[in-house]
Amino acid sequence: SKEVATNIPKVAAVTQGEVIMFVKEALAKMAEAGLTVLVEGRAATLKYIDTPHRFELIMSDENIIGARRAAQRIGASAVASAEDMKEGKTWEILENVCKSMLPKEEISEVKADEAAKEEKPEEKKEGAEEKGEEAKKEEGEEAKKEEAKEEKKEEAKKE
Repeated sequence: SKEVATNIPKVAAVTQGEVIMFVKEALAKMAEAGLTVLVEGRAATLKYIDTPHRFELIMSDENIIGARRAAQRIGASAVASAEDMKEGKTWEILENVCKSMLPKEEISEVKADEAAKEEKPEEKKEGAEEKGEEAKKEEGEEAKKEEAKEEKKEEAKKE
């Protein structure tokens, strides 16, 4: 929820030290037991863990982090709506969740776009038929041009 998401940084600031201390203690115990542990994470966390076996996660495109977070939010909201999920309704639920996350201005734009789409199906069909006829004419003209080229080649061979 938005309430939880906005408070995560506050909670992390207070609890991060405890988490790092727990990880350090667990790593020490595993090292004493003869295990080699690879630690991966973000630089902000790794700098507190003293081990030669640490690897910093680096993103070539930092937009991926935002996309991942957006996908997590959409997924979490969709799971909450999953009670309504029936066979074949998955896409509809995801679409509704995404729409519910839009700012109010964008929601009205989406509704206007949907209304326009509902009004135009016949126009699209007519347009597609016209395009189909035009494509057929063009194909016919191209075929005629190719035939003419072939005839010229054959005549040139005969001469």
